[in-house]
Amino acid sequence: MSVPKSIHHLRILKEFSNKPNKKMSDYERHLMTHVSLPTARKIIKDLINADLVSCEASNNDKRMKLLTVKETDYDKYI
Repeated sequence: MSVPKSIHHLRILKEFSNKPNKKMSDYERHLMTHVSLPTARKIIKDLINADLVSCEASNNDKRMKLLTVKETDYDKYI
């Protein structure tokens, strides 16, 4: 298990921990209130690589990626 690198990683875990199958654009939009779009995408990629968030294609539109937070106990990283 990997540890989140910044407060933005924890913000994602906290905001989306009880909201499964949200669009990647929702995650990006949430992060863009704090960081730029390229940084938001890098943070999301870090979370996927750390296996804290799962990524899957939508059944309706294969171009759309749905993300689900796997690690819901974000308090242990604080």
